[in-house]
Amino acid sequence: MRELSDLSIRAQDTDADVCSDLTQLGSLMLQLYHELQRRHLWTLFDQLEAPLSVILALLELRGLSVNVDVMHRSRDTLQVSYR
Repeated sequence: MRELSDLSIRAQDTDADVCSDLTQLGSLMLQLYHELQRRHLWTLFDQLEAPLSVILALLELRGLSVNVDVMHRSRDTLQVSYR
Protein backbone atom coordinates (compact mmCIF):
# COMPACT_ATOMS: atom_id res chain seq x y z
CA MET A 1 0.00 0.00 0.00
CA ARG A 2 1.27 3.45 -0.86
CA GLU A 3 1.57 6.30 1.62
CA LEU A 4 -1.06 9.03 1.85
CA SER A 5 1.45 11.50 0.39
CA ASP A 6 1.54 9.34 -2.77
CA LEU A 7 -2.18 9.87 -3.35
CA SER A 8 -2.31 12.77 -5.77
CA ILE A 9 -3.89 13.07 -9.19
CA ARG A 10 -1.40 13.58 -11.97
CA ALA A 11 -2.11 14.39 -15.60
CA GLN A 12 -0.91 10.96 -16.72
CA ASP A 13 -3.12 9.04 -14.25
CA THR A 14 -5.75 6.79 -15.74
CA ASP A 15 -9.24 6.38 -14.35
CA ALA A 16 -8.05 3.10 -12.83
CA ASP A 17 -5.19 4.91 -11.04
CA VAL A 18 -7.59 7.46 -9.59
CA CYS A 19 -10.05 4.74 -8.52
CA SER A 20 -7.23 2.82 -6.86
CA ASP A 21 -6.13 5.94 -4.99
CA LEU A 22 -9.69 6.63 -3.85
CA THR A 23 -10.07 3.05 -2.65
CA GLN A 24 -6.88 3.35 -0.63
CA LEU A 25 -7.96 6.73 0.71
CA GLY A 26 -11.27 5.20 1.83
CA SER A 27 -9.37 2.48 3.66
CA LEU A 28 -7.12 5.05 5.35
CA MET A 29 -10.12 7.12 6.41
CA LEU A 30 -11.78 4.06 7.92
CA GLN A 31 -8.60 3.30 9.88
CA LEU A 32 -8.44 6.91 11.04
CA TYR A 33 -12.08 6.81 12.13
CA HIS A 34 -11.61 3.64 14.18
CA GLU A 35 -8.40 4.89 15.79
CA LEU A 36 -9.95 8.24 16.71
CA GLN A 37 -13.04 6.48 18.08
CA ARG A 38 -10.83 4.20 20.16
CA ARG A 39 -9.07 7.22 21.63
CA HIS A 40 -12.36 9.11 22.10
CA LEU A 41 -11.16 11.82 19.71
CA TRP A 42 -13.60 11.44 16.81
CA THR A 43 -15.84 14.32 17.92
CA LEU A 44 -12.86 16.66 18.20
CA PHE A 45 -11.68 15.70 14.72
CA ASP A 46 -15.14 15.84 13.17
CA GLN A 47 -16.32 19.07 14.74
CA LEU A 48 -13.10 21.08 15.01
CA GLU A 49 -10.09 19.77 13.14
CA ALA A 50 -11.73 18.77 9.84
CA PRO A 51 -13.64 22.06 9.41
CA LEU A 52 -10.56 24.03 10.47
CA SER A 53 -8.43 22.28 7.85
CA VAL A 54 -10.80 23.55 5.14
CA ILE A 55 -10.46 27.11 6.44
CA LEU A 56 -6.66 26.84 6.61
CA ALA A 57 -6.55 25.44 3.05
CA LEU A 58 -8.65 28.36 1.77
CA LEU A 59 -6.40 30.84 3.55
CA GLU A 60 -3.36 29.21 1.97
CA LEU A 61 -4.92 29.24 -1.50
CA ARG A 62 -5.55 32.97 -1.10
CA GLY A 63 -1.92 33.54 -0.17
CA LEU A 64 -2.40 34.00 3.56
CA SER A 65 -0.01 32.00 5.65
CA VAL A 66 -0.29 30.63 9.16
CA ASN A 67 2.44 31.31 11.69
CA VAL A 68 3.11 27.82 13.02
CA ASP A 69 5.08 29.13 16.00
CA VAL A 70 2.10 31.19 17.12
CA MET A 71 -0.18 28.18 16.73
CA HIS A 72 2.18 26.05 18.83
CA ARG A 73 2.32 28.70 21.56
CA SER A 74 -1.49 28.90 21.54
CA ARG A 75 -1.68 25.12 21.79
CA ASP A 76 0.71 25.11 24.72
CA THR A 77 -1.26 27.85 26.46
CA LEU A 78 -4.53 26.00 25.95
CA GLN A 79 -3.02 22.76 27.25
CA VAL A 80 -1.85 24.48 30.43
CA SER A 81 -5.25 26.17 30.86
CA TYR A 82 -7.05 22.87 30.30
CA ARG A 83 -5.08 21.08 33.03
